[in-house]
Amino acid sequence: MSIDDNDKALLEIQYDYMAAYFDFFNDSEGGYNVARRIVQRYDNFPIASWRLLFLNIQDQLDEFDGEFDEVVGEDAEDLLDDSGSDATLKIAERKQANKKNSK
Repeated sequence: MSIDDNDKALLEIQYDYMAAYFDFFNDSEGGYNVARRIVQRYDNFPIASWRLLFLNIQDQLDEFDGEFDEVVGEDAEDLLDDSGSDATLKIAERKQANKKNSK
C-alpha cells in the first residue's frame, strides 16, 4: 500500500496543526513563533474545517498579544454605562494592560 499525494497533504496539515497547538505548551517566552508561521500558511486554506481550526489558533495568539475586541460579562455592562469616547478609552487601556501582563 502506498501513500498518494492527497494522503501526504492530509498528514502534513495534521502535523502542522499539532505543531502549532503544542507550541503553546513549549514556547511561552519565545512568542509562539512556530504557531505564528504555521497559522499564516493556512490563512486562506480552501477546506473550511481546517481553516477554522487554524483561525482558532490565531485567535489564541491575538489574545496573547492583547488584541481582542470582544468584551463580555460584567466588563461589558460597565462599559455600556459610559459614554462612547470613555468606553473606547477604557477598552484601549484594558487591551494595553492585558498585553503587558501576557508577556
